[in-house]
Amino acid sequence: MERCYLGESFEISFKVNKGAISSTSFKVCRPDGSVQDQGLMGIDGQKISFRFTPDAAGIHTIEITWTQGQDIWKNPFLIEVR
Repeated sequence: MERCYLGESFEISFKVNKGAISSTSFKVCRPDGSVQDQGLMGIDGQKISFRFTPDAAGIHTIEITWTQGQDIWKNPFLIEVR
């Protein structure tokens, strides 16, 4: 699990293997389950990314979704905000 600090702003990126990426999106949920942020991600070859600025302490869930050809992939990640 990744860690960061409240108020810090940084880029979160993921490397996606196999094939061209046609679309990406993200959703960040606070520890209480409410949505902090959501939107489209940047695509640079096989790297997808977005800027994260946490506004609450605790364990956040980041769900990324991307499309490659006919396939839609989803993957959740956890990040601890101190």
